[in-house]
Amino acid sequence: MQYKKFGYVRVSSKDQNEERQIENMKYLGIEDRDIFIDKQSGKNMKRENYQMLKRLARTGDTIIFDSLTRLGRSMNDVLEEFRYYEQQRINLQFIKEPFINVNYSGESTNDVIQQAVQKATLTILSAFAEK
Repeated sequence: MQYKKFGYVRVSSKDQNEERQIENMKYLGIEDRDIFIDKQSGKNMKRENYQMLKRLARTGDTIIFDSLTRLGRSMNDVLEEFRYYEQQRINLQFIKEPFINVNYSGESTNDVIQQAVQKATLTILSAFAEK
């Protein structure tokens, strides 16, 4: 089965420029049609294109974010999203924070210690994302 790579880009307002994030996605080989863009605050997880991306992504696919803060600003929301992706076995990649990448397709080892470090780091970074 062919797994897909998707990119998610978010800027907080219509005045901000998303081009740098888009270029990062293209550099990683993500096609334009697989890049989902929202121009609104990360405080709300009900962003239209983000929700569409969640519906399209399947087990084994990878969603790439420029940074954890592009996923969301609320620690509880971010942790809830991680649980959702864990249940769906959808890989997550963060360009600026590769140490919290999550891979369920067997390409890397996610041993118990690594998972514990990832979860602790994710919790800390999520708390900072709220600031």
